[in-house]
Amino acid sequence: MKIIITYLTGIFLSFLIFSCKKINDIKKVDIDRNLSFFYLEKPLDSERQKIYEILKKQNDETGFVNDLPSNCGIPIWEKILIEEKISNREMGDSLEDIIIPLTISNEDLSALLKLESENGVYVIQCYLTNLLKEYCFSNNPSYKSTG
Repeated sequence: MKIIITYLTGIFLSFLIFSCKKINDIKKVDIDRNLSFFYLEKPLDSERQKIYEILKKQNDETGFVNDLPSNCGIPIWEKILIEEKISNREMGDSLEDIIIPLTISNEDLSALLKLESENGVYVIQCYLTNLLKEYCFSNNPSYKSTG
């Protein structure tokens, strides 16, 4: 009887040891937000379509969408604001700011994506609305403006 119990205990322990996996071996599931980020419900006008294509190309090169904060939301593409600041057509220089509102719920603004362009080179910054609200309305914001 002792031999059977010892034998069964050995099988059970072997099964237990070999069925366990290290936590490091379990692959993380990468969430690819590109599909939802670049989804268009309806066609854009030519100016906004150009911005859309520039961002899509930039994302293909850098993968910036998956580096954005997870709670920033998805773009409201038809509400893109484009402000041309300086344009010197004789020299071929132009400077523009592009602001893309982002939403999580389609009811509230969750973030602003700001693109600054100088001669076709874009710098992308994401501003979460809770941080903007704190900066604008708090007497003691947790971060300071650099400008």
